[in-house]
Amino acid sequence: MLPDYRPGDFVFIGKLGRFFPLRVGDDVVFHHSQYGILIKRLLEIRGQHIRCTGLSSETVSSVQIGWIPITDVIGRVVWNISRS
Repeated sequence: MLPDYRPGDFVFIGKLGRFFPLRVGDDVVFHHSQYGILIKRLLEIRGQHIRCTGLSSETVSSVQIGWIPITDVIGRVVWNISRS
């Protein structure tokens, strides 16, 4: 599976809120204490935590990441401009 995002792509992020709520299937950007800033696809929302999956087989797996607090979510991808 090829990644949806590549180095050099421009990714526009909508901050969470009324105009950009979280929905299953969204690509979300979040900060992880071990892996830094990541983009993953939202699989599930449980209370104040989310579970995501990778967009490529070359990424950090959801098992390694675990549940992510919503407070660590920067926003969701609203637009991507690929440089390739």
